[in-house]
Amino acid sequence: MIFVEWGVVKYTLNGWARSSILATAPESGKASFSPIQPGSSSRSLHHASSLLRPKLLNHGKWLAEAALWTCWVHRGDLESTTNTTILALDAVQFATVTQRYYDSLTESVFYARAFCEALNTTHFPTDYLEFTVKRIAMRISETGESSLERSSQVSESSPTSTGS
Repeated sequence: MIFVEWGVVKYTLNGWARSSILATAPESGKASFSPIQPGSSSRSLHHASSLLRPKLLNHGKWLAEAALWTCWVHRGDLESTTNTTILALDAVQFATVTQRYYDSLTESVFYARAFCEALNTTHFPTDYLEFTVKRIAMRISETGESSLERSSQVSESSPTSTGS
């Protein structure tokens, strides 16, 4: 996962990702993503063409969040357009630290499931994701049984983490 701390970067789809978007019909099947287990390492042509345009990302935006939650191959290139500071969060180190703390692990597992569910709703997943993953609340009853409650539906109208 990559955070833009300062400056501006340009994200452009790489060649094979561009080819994949252009070759994929909106009604065709889509990839299915599933959360990484702890301890393991209808779209219009207009929408597809908007994905092909480079995205400028500035302070506070991030890319490649999917690398934290599922098996992921980066689909684009990042280029600095100004003096820029970026921060990288290593997925393996993140998982190692998260697994040490029960509450963090539990929240991460629930978030990963919701993230992958949202990721599976898009026909053209890229490193620059434009959907919102809503928080999932976990309730533990007095008997120790757990249940999930979604605070609201997944929405594609606003970005998870990034914006133009």
